[in-house]
Amino acid sequence: MENDKLSSGCSYTRDSGLRNHEWPILDENSVFEGAVVEISRSLEISYEMALLTALSAMSSACQGIANVELPTGYRVPLSLYILIIALSGERKTAVENAFFLEIKKIERELLDKHQKDIEDYKRRIHNWSLHERELGKLLARAASKCEETKEGLNNCRLSPIAV
Repeated sequence: MENDKLSSGCSYTRDSGLRNHEWPILDENSVFEGAVVEISRSLEISYEMALLTALSAMSSACQGIANVELPTGYRVPLSLYILIIALSGERKTAVENAFFLEIKKIERELLDKHQKDIEDYKRRIHNWSLHERELGKLLARAASKCEETKEGLNNCRLSPIAV
């Protein structure tokens, strides 16, 4: 296979991986490797930047599925902290958008649903407070018609209230 010169100056072949750095060697036929190579070539960015962003997206997608047990015995969500430092114009946002497109789409849908749920909740709370206020008025009217004695309430004419 031919060598591809990466922006970092490292030579990369699928058979040997990176020569000057230790990066994971991925299966040539995997969907993951194909996505990383395609994004790095189409956006004209380094393989490493595409790989790190793809790993970050994969970690975000798996956070709710898998936990990691720490040596202390604590179980925490799967997390991967990545920092990509590059100059302005080196396509950091473009690569992030490419790998996080579906995640961001799902987040927007969930946020929209959450906003609708909040509006529904506020409407139901408002209706409940109106109903509670009316019940309080009915109770006050009924209580004012009763005479209080030492034994309790006498001569109360309470009629059933339809709720």
